[in-house]
Amino acid sequence: MTISNNPVVVQAFRLLSTALTLKEKFDLKEDTKVLQAYLIIYNRELDTLKGVIPDSVISAGNLLRHSAFLNRYINSNQPESCYQDIMDICHTDIYVMLELFFRYLSENKDQEYSYYNWATIHPYIEKLARPRFEAKHFADAVEASLKEINEIVKTEFKYLKGDEEDGASLMRKAFGTNANNNFSPAIPLADNSTITGRNIQEGYMNIFAGVMIGIRNPKAHGNLSISQAEAWEKIMICSHLMRIWDGYKKL
Repeated sequence: MTISNNPVVVQAFRLLSTALTLKEKFDLKEDTKVLQAYLIIYNRELDTLKGVIPDSVISAGNLLRHSAFLNRYINSNQPESCYQDIMDICHTDIYVMLELFFRYLSENKDQEYSYYNWATIHPYIEKLARPRFEAKHFADAVEASLKEINEIVKTEFKYLKGDEEDGASLMRKAFGTNANNNFSPAIPLADNSTITGRNIQEGYMNIFAGVMIGIRNPKAHGNLSISQAEAWEKIMICSHLMRIWDGYKKL
């Protein structure tokens, strides 16, 4: 595995992209509710990074400290008090963290570093995917994960609406938000009273539907073989969608 596709490096740059977007909202002087919505996304990416990087590395710099200040001040309606923190995260902290990680790799060449960290995976997905993945049934691990997501949404939608749908059609009807339903989706994943919330809702509707079309259906209708790395990437997608689902259950 090369440095460029190392999961820590990949996730660090995802976090950087999210941080830069959040900083842009600061620069545009968006209101606190908008900042809070983007902070939720930032926190999810940070949590994912914490799951794949050694604790000794991420705790050594200022990334966690500045991130804590972001949460404190944005959530207390004082975003002006943490502008320097988002600046430091974007311009310094993530790069320092990567330097510390590269040093860690250099100093621990003789130690196995697990790239497949099940602690980062949602428990429902881990229970289904891990035994298949470790038995090298990679495509089956992904298919089982997606079937679980489909079944969970299907059961909830039938309970709420009395209709039985499946696959991409189910996801569009369950999560769809538009003027026709007064921006009140059957299953809300965000605050649909705001444009930002509707954008989040529509985005995840398309992701849920997209994985059913692009990942689940080809495997279900064909004897496809995928690599270990590709399977892990898809399992991570499934895990992320399950955490989004957990967020709905808390709304």
